[in-house]
Parts: sequence; C-alpha cells; structure tokens
Amino acid sequence: MADEGEEVNKLEMSPKSLDKRVKDLTESITYQGFNFTRRGTFERHKLIIATMLTFRIMVRKKLLD
Repeated sequence: MADEGEEVNKLEMSPKSLDKRVKDLTESITYQGFNFTRRGTFERHKLIIATMLTFRIMVRKKLLD
C-alpha cells in the first residue's frame, strides 16, 4: 500500500512544471504536424502552409486578431 502512495506523488506535477510540459508538448506536436504535412506537399505550397500555421498559432495566442 505504501508504494502506491509514493507512486501517486511522483506523478503529480507542480503548476510551473506542468505549464512547461504543456508548452513543450504543444511545440513538439506543432513541429511534427508541420513536418508530416510538409512531406506531402509541393514545394510551391510549403510557404503558404507555413504562413497559415504561423497565423493560426498567433490567433490562438491572441497575438493577432
């Protein structure tokens, strides 16, 4: 029984470490999604896709209306 309590405590994260983990995961997923999409597009469309992705990120972060 004592081992289960210790295991639960190890899984808990502080708000600061959780925020960093979420940011790292978001960045990684965005990058991997872009790479996956980039592989399947023509060279002339890659700049358009990168621009659209950048604008979408900025809108979600409320840096762009």
